[in-house]
Amino acid sequence: MSKKYYQQNLGRYGEELAKKYYESLGYQVIRQNYRTRYGELDLVVQKGQEILVVEVKTRQGKKFGYGEEIVNQEKLNHIIQTYQILALELKLGTYYEIEICVIELDCSKKSIKRFLV
Repeated sequence: MSKKYYQQNLGRYGEELAKKYYESLGYQVIRQNYRTRYGELDLVVQKGQEILVVEVKTRQGKKFGYGEEIVNQEKLNHIIQTYQILALELKLGTYYEIEICVIELDCSKKSIKRFLV
């Protein structure tokens, strides 16, 4: 199995875990893996009037750093531009929050951490 294939599968697995996690908190998934020329939104969820744009980072160990450290200002700008397009398409509110959801997989243990940006 190639490294790229493994990373893609790991990322998809993390996104599914995050989706189930947010659903368990009462959020409804509006979109998953929404793509534009500006970038991709991993998850867009809503509970009442609250809209969260969730960037999911899945990690196995700390070898490549912490997931929350990977999202820089350029990535945030792409998330903002992409959400603006989605909001126009679906007539969503203009107020939303961006959250980084870090899924850490360590042997048989899973942990989920949330960071509001």
